[in-house]
Amino acid sequence: EDASRLTNALRSLGVHKGDPVLVMMPSGIDYVLLWLSLMKAGGIIVPINDAYRGNLLLHQANNSEARLMVLHGSLVDRLEALADGLVCLKKIVLTDAAADQKARVIAHWEAVDFRRLWEGADVVVDAGTEPWDPMAIFYTSGTTGPSKGVLYSHAQAHATALPFARELSADDVFYMHNPMYHVALPHCFGSVLIPGGSMAVRTRFSLEAFWPVVRRFGATVTMMLGAVASYGQL
Repeated sequence: EDASRLTNALRSLGVHKGDPVLVMMPSGIDYVLLWLSLMKAGGIIVPINDAYRGNLLLHQANNSEARLMVLHGSLVDRLEALADGLVCLKKIVLTDAAADQKARVIAHWEAVDFRRLWEGADVVVDAGTEPWDPMAIFYTSGTTGPSKGVLYSHAQAHATALPFARELSADDVFYMHNPMYHVALPHCFGSVLIPGGSMAVRTRFSLEAFWPVVRRFGATVTMMLGAVASYGQL
């Protein structure tokens, strides 16, 4: 129901099937709901690393041709610094923004309070999305030049999540500490959605908090990348 409300609100802002939407905000429940609502609307989520600034941010924003962006208030200064170079962006949905941050956005773009998105109806009309339609644009690391936008379909998201999901059940609790601007969002959350399990979400990985969070939520499974896995043994 929450995702459906967000879906209808996004449609009222002009988001329709095939429209890319930039998302630059910390990981959390709102990020998950926004991802689900964009899928319901047939939109394409374009998650941006919340550490990006300057040309890295400018390239991905322009290359995606997104006209709408969901932005956390703490990141307003990074976008404001690029205002003259952002050729497609027209509207900003602001989350957790102070009055001065909202005023700075209004000087360059149409600004919408994220809280307004919860006012939509909770019944959604089918967007007609097909499995092969793009669900997201994930940008590569750019080691051989500017980052390339990779179209990631709904079918690919399901196929990526399914093998892991087959190892889980409705009784499992997944501890999610991976960044949600990464492909880990549909991979990990999709793996939980399919068997009907639960997920405990932390904004970012913390070595000190790792085992306390596992014990607090009774987490039975997680996913770690690279060297992070060895830290858990400490």
